[in-house]
Amino acid sequence: DHGHADDLPNYGDVNFWTEVYTQQRGREMAPQEWLVSYPHFVAQGWLRFFPSKASRILDLGCGDSEFMTEAYDDGYEDITGVDIVPEVLDTMRQLNASKRPGIKYQLADARELSMFSDNSFDVVFDKSTLDALKCAGPDSTSMMSSEIHRVLSSDGVYLCVSLNTPEEAQPAIAILQQMKSGECSAVL
Repeated sequence: DHGHADDLPNYGDVNFWTEVYTQQRGREMAPQEWLVSYPHFVAQGWLRFFPSKASRILDLGCGDSEFMTEAYDDGYEDITGVDIVPEVLDTMRQLNASKRPGIKYQLADARELSMFSDNSFDVVFDKSTLDALKCAGPDSTSMMSSEIHRVLSSDGVYLCVSLNTPEEAQPAIAILQQMKSGECSAVL
């Protein structure tokens, strides 16, 4: 028996992530990397999609990943990380406040980014947030895509690191491709 989809965690639910960051892992644990580390990202040549060191970067669903702290140390100093779990944002602020003042952390749902103006970012970086919201249904991915479109500059880049195959991720990315003249890239 391979289990059923009903047996899987609800990755699209804030309560799942709150439990991950507070109860399962504890607030004192070191940050954990999902899918790809910054050094691996660089080694694979994907850094070419970050237009410049001055790029305004939104890390969508930042969690406690060290990816953007390592990008900051590499010279990308205008980074905003958003997540739906206040506790993980508090942890990341404490870890980075003095060493990396250019990283801002803000409580936000990827489906509703009203705290940001239109065209606020040159890069929207998504490491499995699309995957999580796919679990919440197509309306969630459509809402996220609409918000990415709105906050991304006209020549901006959406980078999506996903567990999904390109075919599985394509419907959500296609929405952005229809909306934007800039490049929409999926890093898989």
